[in-house]
Amino acid sequence: MKACLNQATLLTADLETFVRAASAAEFDAVELRTEKVRESLKRREKAEVSELIRSLGLEVASLNALESFTLDERQFAKAMDEAKEMMRICDVVGSKRIVAISAPMLSGLREQDAIQRTKVGLEKLARLGSEYGVNVCFEFLGFKSRSVRTLEESWSVLKELPSNQVNLVIDTFHFYVGGSSLDSLEDVPVERLSVVHINDVERKARDELRDGNRVLPGEGVMNPKTLIDRLRAKGYAGPLSVELFREDYWKQDPMSVARKARQSLDKFLSPHAH
Repeated sequence: MKACLNQATLLTADLETFVRAASAAEFDAVELRTEKVRESLKRREKAEVSELIRSLGLEVASLNALESFTLDERQFAKAMDEAKEMMRICDVVGSKRIVAISAPMLSGLREQDAIQRTKVGLEKLARLGSEYGVNVCFEFLGFKSRSVRTLEESWSVLKELPSNQVNLVIDTFHFYVGGSSLDSLEDVPVERLSVVHINDVERKARDELRDGNRVLPGEGVMNPKTLIDRLRAKGYAGPLSVELFREDYWKQDPMSVARKARQSLDKFLSPHAH
């Protein structure tokens, strides 16, 4: 698996600081956030941003995240515009993937209809992606307010799409919060898994957990090792990406957080890790 750092972990750092910290901490890959690349493109030429990333030898595993992915058909044109903009940014940073996240549930919408609308929306995004040469990945979110909350629900949507049209992002935090089952991993072909976000959680009731309760892998109560071991057994060799939204990490020196994140990954990257 590839050691990867998601930009959310160092959210207050600018793009240049983030990629330099990731490189210095010996990550193989990074996941970038759209708004951070946009900020950088206001100050620098596209060629300069491309060169910065290329010169550090980092693979860009994905661009995060299409948050306006929607179940409301009236909002769909806006979401598609946002997706186009992300796909143009992919060209600058050298990413082949964008991540679309599970939409907020609409009040009064039946679960089955939400699943169907997610499928239709992803089909449209995938068609757009094929025009730009960018793959669309879908990430379920475990929160009760979201429409697709588990691995099982995600796979029921994705398996009906044409082969490899949309692949899956698994986040260990959302896997835990939504109560996804480890056994359901068996149903997902390994080639349909694009990125795995790894993190751990503080001790709290699942329905009280929020993004800010994430901690470095191995420092919480979840033990992501079981999930990672299952993925390894399936032959998953893609990015294992540390993604935290933790304010006290954002206040620390980016270089030192990146190093801690890299060290926390070592326990999970080696097949013989304990």
